[in-house]
Amino acid sequence: MNLIQEISPKIDGKYYEDAYKSAHTSHGELKSQRVYCEAALNEHKIKLVANYQLGAAVLLTEDIVYTIMLIIPNEIKPIHFFPKSKWSKLFGFGIKNEIRKKYSVKTNSQTEKLLSSAKFEYLMLSYNVFISTKVNNDGTVISLYAHQPIGELSELEELLEIITIISNKHK
Repeated sequence: MNLIQEISPKIDGKYYEDAYKSAHTSHGELKSQRVYCEAALNEHKIKLVANYQLGAAVLLTEDIVYTIMLIIPNEIKPIHFFPKSKWSKLFGFGIKNEIRKKYSVKTNSQTEKLLSSAKFEYLMLSYNVFISTKVNNDGTVISLYAHQPIGELSELEELLEIITIISNKHK
């Protein structure tokens, strides 16, 4: 059982699996499968997505990229958190906020609300994530990408908590 399948009942979500896709490479046959879960939270929609690879990419199975999307039905100000480069960290002396030391943050009223949350700060400092915002016809999609291997259910639950905090700030 994969992590998305394990977390689905905990968040009252529906679990889906796409059909296996296969490709032939010089190392043999490569199969991949996209799995995802959709759930509701605070009149918003959450979607957890992972791509599992089998076959020739056995070495890649530990580096599964998890994406958690929060879909808000209306347009909001953009939220962007990206890990800083080593150069940016080097020249960022004098910054008091720990999140601003680790992440490049586009400041607006939405991000200031998030930065005031101690739980959000703790979770953001515990993981290496990218958070970006995209506005489309359905509203605003806030995407969280974990830039590190997630091997345990508790780690995925903590990433989901980051999205929950963002959702709670946009009720």
